[in-house]
Amino acid sequence: MNRYDIYGEIPTFLEDYINTPPMQHLAGVSNACGADFFNFFPTGEYADVLSHSIGCALIVWQHTGDKVQTLAGLFHDIASPAFKHIVDGLNGDFEKEESIEDTTEEILVGSPEINELLKRDHIKISEVSDYHIYPIADNDSPRLAADRLEYTLSDLISGMYGNPLPKETATKIYQDIKVLKNEDDIVELGFTNLEIAEEYIDLCVKYLWKSYFSPENKIVFGILIDAFRAMFKADELSYEELFKISEEDVIERIYHSKVPGLTKFFKDCQAKEKVFSGEKLPEGKTFRTLSEDPDYFDKIKPGDILMNSFVGKNRFIDPLVSTKNGAERVSNLSKKSAELISRQKHFSQAKYDWIIM
Repeated sequence: MNRYDIYGEIPTFLEDYINTPPMQHLAGVSNACGADFFNFFPTGEYADVLSHSIGCALIVWQHTGDKVQTLAGLFHDIASPAFKHIVDGLNGDFEKEESIEDTTEEILVGSPEINELLKRDHIKISEVSDYHIYPIADNDSPRLAADRLEYTLSDLISGMYGNPLPKETATKIYQDIKVLKNEDDIVELGFTNLEIAEEYIDLCVKYLWKSYFSPENKIVFGILIDAFRAMFKADELSYEELFKISEEDVIERIYHSKVPGLTKFFKDCQAKEKVFSGEKLPEGKTFRTLSEDPDYFDKIKPGDILMNSFVGKNRFIDPLVSTKNGAERVSNLSKKSAELISRQKHFSQAKYDWIIM
């Protein structure tokens, strides 16, 4: 069974788009942005971007019945390279994590298979290349849309950051979702029952929100970015190839890299299980990640410090809940949820994260 089957059956027209080469590439890209390859995290089910994209499209389809909006949801991550938001980091976009979306239209234009299908369905590329214009597919945080709903439920089901959520529980949460009108009189996904909305917030707090910008995730970003930059310099990997090959293929290249010390460094990092965090670094030599010219791999000795200092994206949700008079944010209806959301919103990340080699 697929994680996305909780959203209903795939309509026939959508299957054709899913089977195009640009979409199938996403089966080799993980939503976890490299976390799957390190021991910092519990072992969870591989959560690929293709499944997430299908799930997002099905949520939009179920709540709009509109082919255009559904395809915009399907295509929203079509530009994802291997390791997804790691490449946003390569581009210097750590907080919004949207830089890779810039090539969405280019990919759609360059796919003869997708063009043929869009022509069949009398849909223009400009109508499906930007999912941000459809509030059921996407909207600004902390509002709830198909993309945000799907990746949270998918991550909970996969158990990437904790105990896997039973699909029965995820199904119960999803079946409570309906289209509501928000405070700006714009359609938005929300909950029918306050208790289920509270349960959803509890699960996100316990397993997801802090994990998304945890010290472990930020260290993984730094390790991979430095590895990629070194391999770019050595002509062992190109930026463009990250959009064409799978994550497994990239890892194999790292394992066979001729960059001095890189393979051993990477495998040593993969084996680490503890990440430290704080306002001050311990005494010892510090190797800064995200360097312009990484060349430290063969110089690291046992006990050296590998540190990271960038700020990760803080993700949190304050969904609508249906009321007698329309809809209100769960933070206005539940003191418990309000406290959890506020705590996450104002959570202060430590200045440094590091591992001891």
